Parts: sequence; structure tokens; C-alpha cells
Amino acid sequence: MGNGIIGKILYFWAFMLGVVIFGKLFGFLDDTRQSIYILVGAALIFIVWNIFRSLGKKRRE
Repeated sequence: MGNGIIGKILYFWAFMLGVVIFGKLFGFLDDTRQSIYILVGAALIFIVWNIFRSLGKKRRE
């Protein structure tokens, strides 16, 4: 399921939901500006991680 576009979108939102829950539990998302920075950073980390995973998969094939 994770190979298609729908799977990637679901994994992205599951990751972002995890970041929000973790941030709320530990008090990182108290300020709006700080919340935006953390969520944009998490989205960039997710995107870069998946790009490197797909490049590694292509290189192994």
C-alpha cells in the first residue's frame, strides 16, 4: 500500500499527526510561530527521507 500515491499521502499525514501529538505532549507546540516552524521542518524531513529511500531503492535494483 505504501508504494502508491495514496499510501504516501496516508503515511505523510500519519507522520504529521504523530509530530503534533508528540509536540503537544512535550510542550513544543505552545506558540503558533514555533508550531509552524516545527511542522514545516517535519514535512521537509519526511519528504527528504522518502526521496533518499526511493533513490536508494533504484540504486539497489
